[in-house]
Amino acid sequence: MPVILDKMEQGSIEWKLARMGCVTMSKAKALITGGKGKTRETYILEVASELISGVLSESINTWDMARGTMLEPYAAAAYKEITGLDIKHIGLGYLDEDRRIAASPDGLTINGGVEIKCQAPKNHLRTIIEAKNPKQFEAQIQGCMWVLGVDTWDYCSFCPEFKNQPLFIMTMKRDEEIIKTISEAAFSAVEEIDNYVRLAGIGDVSARVSEICDEANELIDIMQNKDVEIM
Repeated sequence: MPVILDKMEQGSIEWKLARMGCVTMSKAKALITGGKGKTRETYILEVASELISGVLSESINTWDMARGTMLEPYAAAAYKEITGLDIKHIGLGYLDEDRRIAASPDGLTINGGVEIKCQAPKNHLRTIIEAKNPKQFEAQIQGCMWVLGVDTWDYCSFCPEFKNQPLFIMTMKRDEEIIKTISEAAFSAVEEIDNYVRLAGIGDVSARVSEICDEANELIDIMQNKDVEIM
């Protein structure tokens, strides 16, 4: 049974810490690239390094991401107006009590889940013309259905500049073949992450080297404008 954290705001520090060390479905496409491809390996190293260092990976903020965050409440309102369905926003859902595999959906409904993409006009038009979910989001959505245990998911493309069709909705069904591929890749990734963490834990650091590292970390905190404990 999934473990759902529904009192947590996505993007908050609490949310980022809850995802630390987890294999998340936002990276499902990277996980199934096959073997130890560069994209997959990079993601696994990122998760392992967070566990080892306790330092969150930096997120890249772009205009497209900021636009999506800004427009998502409008997209949700349009979705409710068209479908009559309320969207329940949650922070995070874990596959099980182990809390190693997770998904952060845009929302859950009585029918399943919702993935909202506030796309630029060109991409919104492409979605309408093709009348299918863009391939780059398919693994993420199927992964969300797996983690949260639902059978349907509405993929929504929202573009307020398109006055006559600002919201395109496509309902996707659970695909067990794709989910099998994702689940195998996710469990394998967890094992690889744990192996890297164990490897990094092998060593014998002297007391003086530990002191040097503490001094270096204080400098990093200062450079990042963090509060540093004054001894």
